[in-house]
Amino acid sequence: MTAQTFGRCTVYTRSEFMGNIVKRECRSAEVARVPYAQYADAIQVKIVKKGARRARGWTITYHPYLLILDGHGHPEPAGMMDGGRVIRAGDGVTVIQSAHASHDDAWAQDFDALIEGHIAKGARILYDARGAEIRGRLQV
Repeated sequence: MTAQTFGRCTVYTRSEFMGNIVKRECRSAEVARVPYAQYADAIQVKIVKKGARRARGWTITYHPYLLILDGHGHPEPAGMMDGGRVIRAGDGVTVIQSAHASHDDAWAQDFDALIEGHIAKGARILYDARGAEIRGRLQV
């Protein structure tokens, strides 16, 4: 359960709301594999976002997606409505369909295609748990 600590970095992870990839520029980040609920080695993440004082954290269990790159200024992932299509517009209301369904793997595939080109140009990976295996049931 040794934690890895990183200085100035960019954290990419899956949004809990829609499943799209979100970017957080951080002053520091810490990652550890820990027992959590029924999982023997979930991924625990703690970050201090750029401009913040307090640490925030979360635990990733099922279907993990976590990528940490050195430094700031890395590409923005597609937003929930980027690439979507307008279903209806009028009377001051616009209805837009997102590019992918909620929690569809296509969000990660689109972002992976974008970020692999950036990494090929020299971006340094500090931690990569995209598609990592999380061992199941704890034996009690």
